[in-house]
Amino acid sequence: HQFTTQTFQQIFCNDKFCFTQEGLRFIGFSPTPQQESAEAIIPESTLLWIKQQISNKEPNILLCHYPLQQGDIANLHMLTQCLDSSNILIVLSGHYHRYMLMEFQNMPNIVNRAPQRTGDSTIGYTLYDIDHSTIRIYEHICGEQPNLWMVFPR
Repeated sequence: HQFTTQTFQQIFCNDKFCFTQEGLRFIGFSPTPQQESAEAIIPESTLLWIKQQISNKEPNILLCHYPLQQGDIANLHMLTQCLDSSNILIVLSGHYHRYMLMEFQNMPNIVNRAPQRTGDSTIGYTLYDIDHSTIRIYEHICGEQPNLWMVFPR
């Protein structure tokens, strides 16, 4: 996890990204861990950027390495202020390397599996099927058919 920000930047050419696809606004950002095994922070410049990217016209999907919860992000209250009265459909995160359903400000926060988890020899990923009324979440183990894990709205 100490290389999370660098890897994110290599893949996305930045520490954040935003795009609209088929009427959905995707906003991704990478909080920065302060020290090994310490809470991450969202830089103030990123918080301002998020606020500028949020659409009140389209549903927003947030993507973040850390789940949006106390204990993982030190300045979570500042993000809360940016998202006040926003149209957030779902939050997608990782960090714990397993599927979990959490909630952040009455928004579903899905924690996704890692491609290969410790102690698990299977390689897989999460597959999302999104339309305007439903999000289907599948676990796809390589070499197998995707397995439906959850559907939103529930």
